[in-house]
Amino acid sequence: MLLCGAFSARADSTGRDAAPREAELQQFETLISIGFQKGDVDRLSTAFSRRVKTYVACAPLATDAGYYGADQMRLLLRRMFRGKETIRFRILEPAARLRPDGLAVISALWAYRDPTSPLTQVRLSFGLAPEEGAWRVREIRDLK
Repeated sequence: MLLCGAFSARADSTGRDAAPREAELQQFETLISIGFQKGDVDRLSTAFSRRVKTYVACAPLATDAGYYGADQMRLLLRRMFRGKETIRFRILEPAARLRPDGLAVISALWAYRDPTSPLTQVRLSFGLAPEEGAWRVREIRDLK
C-alpha cells in the first residue's frame, strides 16, 4: 500500500539526518491522520523511533507525562483507542515550516467519543525529528 512507506522520508545521499522535504511531511501528516481516523495502532507505531524514547504529555494517551519507548507507545495507543470512536481528526497547522533546529511540529484536532461520555475534543501537537533519513515522532502533547 502506498501509505505504508510514507514514514520513510529519506535524507540526502550523504546519509545525514537532513530534514525531509515538504512533500514528505505531507505524507507523514496523512499517515498520522489516517492512523487516528481508523484507530490503526500498527500504522501509527511506525512513527516512533526504536532508538529514542518519545515524550508524551497527553492525558488521553498516558496518565503520567514521561518518556516512552516504541513498544510502550504501541501499548499506550492500543489502550487509548480501545472503546473510542473517532469522530474527526483534522490537521490544524501543517508541518510545512521547519523550526531552526530542524524539527517540525504538526498541530491537530482529535474529536472522539467513548460509550460513557459525550464528545471530547483534544488539540494535539506532534513534534517530529529526522532520524536516519526518516521523520519520527519525538513528542506528543495535548494543548490546553
